[in-house]
Amino acid sequence: MRAVVAVLCALALTGCVPPGPSGPPEPDNRPDLKRADLIGAWKDSRRGGILVFTPAGFSGDDLAYMFAPFPHDLPDGFDPNRDRAAGSGVWKLGPSIADPDGPNDYVRLNFDTIAGRPVAASINKLEAQREGTAIVLVFYVSDPDLNDTIVYHRCPDCAAPTPTPS
Repeated sequence: MRAVVAVLCALALTGCVPPGPSGPPEPDNRPDLKRADLIGAWKDSRRGGILVFTPAGFSGDDLAYMFAPFPHDLPDGFDPNRDRAAGSGVWKLGPSIADPDGPNDYVRLNFDTIAGRPVAASINKLEAQREGTAIVLVFYVSDPDLNDTIVYHRCPDCAAPTPTPS
């Protein structure tokens, strides 16, 4: 009996208790976007980078942070905390990999250039979320639990970035 009590206490202290009924489930508030919802300019909240979606593709003027897992795709000596890297390619809207039957709330970026260099990389971490009545695009730089994000807001007055040579 003591062993059972000890196990139950350990589970309770670690938070490993199955959830009990807590009322009706929350409604799914994820946006279900159409391609037209993304077309235009978006500005990031951290460094002011611009990301532009057109029907044919995308371009951005500060996208190196997306390549943190792939530093070999960036020029030697490149410091993503200091340097900016323009990138471009094509994009596709769809559901998250974790919920393939869910809403179209993820943007896959298929890069063909970054920092003036040819590259073949797909980034599937740009998530559409609701912020009040607006839609924002969120990129999790690292673990989502750390809340290390780059958040893009619509920017109708932003000019499209021009690629810069590396």
